[in-house]
Amino acid sequence: MTYYKGNFEQFTTTKNEKDKNAKRAREGQLDKIAHVQKFIDKFRYNAKRATLVQSRIKAIQRIDVVAEVV
Repeated sequence: MTYYKGNFEQFTTTKNEKDKNAKRAREGQLDKIAHVQKFIDKFRYNAKRATLVQSRIKAIQRIDVVAEVV
């Protein structure tokens, strides 16, 4: 539960800004994941890049994606 100070107008303004920022953060995270996944798909079977690919896979697994705003 989130508490907001002020009247209803300030609540709606603050909530809309928070939602917009969360949406932007989620899109950024999903873009980053897609970019790294493209790298993984490209070099997965290259022996010279195996350790780099494995570290990127672990990095993707560690990313906590922001929940979608409803």
